[in-house]
Amino acid sequence: MLRVIFNATLSKIQKMIKGVEMSAIRLKSLFLKNKTFRQIIFKNTFWLVISAIIRQVVSFVVVILIARHFGPVIYGKLVFGLSFVGLFAVAMDFGFSYLVVREVARHKEKSSQYIDNIILIKFILSLIGLSLIAVVINLLGKEADVIRLVYFLGIYTVINTFTVFFYSIFRANEQMQYETVCAVFQSLGLLGLVGFLIAGSGSLVSISFAYIGSTVVGIVLSLIFVRKYFSRFLLKVNLSICWKLLKQVWPFGLTFIFISGYYHTDVIMLYVMKSDIAVGWYGAAHRFLLLLIGIPSLLQGVFFPRLSHAFISSKDKFKNVFNHFLRYIFIISFPICIGVMLLSGRLILLVYGRTFEQSILVLQMLIWSFLFAAIGGAFGSALNSSDRQIALMKITGAAFGANILLNLMLIPRFSYMGAVFATNLTRFFVISIEAVLLYRIGFLPGAINYWKIWIKIISSTAVMGIFIVLFKEINLFILMPFAALIYFSLLYLMKGLNIARTVKDQNG
Repeated sequence: MLRVIFNATLSKIQKMIKGVEMSAIRLKSLFLKNKTFRQIIFKNTFWLVISAIIRQVVSFVVVILIARHFGPVIYGKLVFGLSFVGLFAVAMDFGFSYLVVREVARHKEKSSQYIDNIILIKFILSLIGLSLIAVVINLLGKEADVIRLVYFLGIYTVINTFTVFFYSIFRANEQMQYETVCAVFQSLGLLGLVGFLIAGSGSLVSISFAYIGSTVVGIVLSLIFVRKYFSRFLLKVNLSICWKLLKQVWPFGLTFIFISGYYHTDVIMLYVMKSDIAVGWYGAAHRFLLLLIGIPSLLQGVFFPRLSHAFISSKDKFKNVFNHFLRYIFIISFPICIGVMLLSGRLILLVYGRTFEQSILVLQMLIWSFLFAAIGGAFGSALNSSDRQIALMKITGAAFGANILLNLMLIPRFSYMGAVFATNLTRFFVISIEAVLLYRIGFLPGAINYWKIWIKIISSTAVMGIFIVLFKEINLFILMPFAALIYFSLLYLMKGLNIARTVKDQNG
């Protein structure tokens, strides 16, 4: 009798173990393997969302620590330094990370060839970029501490541009879990180092050491993952391939230089034409914008490889993927824009304190640039993945020139609010021209095709907005999740989240 009971119990335990093993296999297959279209989109979105949440939360805490410790004047110097080196960061990468995603997504067998030759080119570009940073910052005649800060942030930028390049290998292979691991450790490293330096009463220049240390963590991990799982590259350089790559990449490079230009020139021109405190007030709100842009950017990271592959398969498949990409952008970006506009006062005071009250109006106006940038990112991905990078380069080049002129006209008269108007007008100009071009080549359906989803988005956002206004005194960390829950619940009930079901499973 005891043997029968023992055997029965043992059998149940074995079944339970087997069930756990099967569940583990299914979870591994869902979150780590590439199978169908919807599963790949879900898997990579999941990992990039995890990465984005952790990075944005950490970045948010870092901003709070630095801004509250140093105040708006010194914080303005850091904002200037990051924006200044940000201009040169794009030149150091020159669009190679974007090119690699597109080309390796189409031809994975050429991964080692791309990595070997691009590393050499990026090394040369980095040396040129560092030299230009040193020359230009000295020509501007800034204070010694600002110059030293820019030098160290320049080193951080060089290392980080290689880290981002290796991330592009993960994205091209649609294996974003590796990027998430690297990015999370890099972010936590930044938080730990910033906290340590502030606790030790470190100077503003010493904060740049935290940025350098954290990006070293990111590049070491990414290098390990790339060599172990994707390509054991050996730095075999072929000059003819390098030249071919340069001919392919230059439109991407100029496009991103132009985009970086109208992302950062407002801060730099404001710093030169006005004061540190004006940059601090504008930079505080602008930092929110940069944090939020990471949300639609993760969708761009998920869909761009799929768009690139779909383009060489069929026009209909490409239009199908792009249509769903754009709808997801609308679903996510519009409620964020309205929610931040309604809560801007509480957000600014919570993060920066009363000394940044002037940043509230800046954020209320600048948040519309987030919506324009999100839509522009989707449009730009469609143009780049369909081999129309030269057209996009021309659009962004015209926008960069217009942005400089607008800043020259508006900043002297309206100070930081002039920079806000210039930024909003520039980004609206970009998406308008991109939309016309995409419509003419047949990739963008007419607005009538989106009216159903827009009615659902606007209705759900309106209810969410009313909830925020009625319960605006509730703790923000309770109010914001409930507002998001209300929005997505209403959208779900109106079947506004069912658009992915119309996409056919396709892994080819």
